[in-house]
Amino acid sequence: MGGFSMRNLEKTLVVSLAFASVSIVHAQTVWVNGAAEGAFNAQAFTSSASGDDIRSIFGLGYKRATFSGDTTDGFIAFGGNDQDAFVSGPPNNFNNWGSFTLLSNPQSYTGNTFTLKVDFTSPAMNGGTLAASITGQVSSIPDGGVTIDFDNNYQYFQFNNGSVDGWLWFRVNDLSVHHGQTEAVSGDVHVTPEPASCLALAPGLIGLWRRRRTRTK
Repeated sequence: MGGFSMRNLEKTLVVSLAFASVSIVHAQTVWVNGAAEGAFNAQAFTSSASGDDIRSIFGLGYKRATFSGDTTDGFIAFGGNDQDAFVSGPPNNFNNWGSFTLLSNPQSYTGNTFTLKVDFTSPAMNGGTLAASITGQVSSIPDGGVTIDFDNNYQYFQFNNGSVDGWLWFRVNDLSVHHGQTEAVSGDVHVTPEPASCLALAPGLIGLWRRRRTRTK
């Protein structure tokens, strides 16, 4: 009976350490930084990460963006601050994933596609970038606007950010824009540093507990 209780206590200790490690990593701030660009109908992306690089089909334009910020409890969202996609040069989009502007010209956009490419320079893998590409279906809507239906599932990547290893989870929201208006591409990022260092303490602590228990018998 005593052996059974001991095993239960050991399991409880490991589980407690796991929950404690999750709390620690969620409290850790991670810097998220990068750039977003896009292309209609499988066009090639540009090689430069700077500039505004306007892309368009008919009266629908897209303007690229940069973003940066610290996570709070492992989370950060980007969106807003949208700039007219048909205006070249400053002000450029910042802290969103680009913007769409729809002119008043009547057109049918159904059947087109748009691919968003987001490059994360931080966190990254061994000094390189993490690149995510998500394709959305472009459709006209009855009121004269356009909707872009992205795949809203999370994409995830493992990163090694110097002293911190972990996982980055990335998602893009669908977007609708009315004629004569501009809307920013929005989404969210979850960053989870690995709690391996905390979990690695479990065997050692269990060993110390066993030794202490033996001495006190």
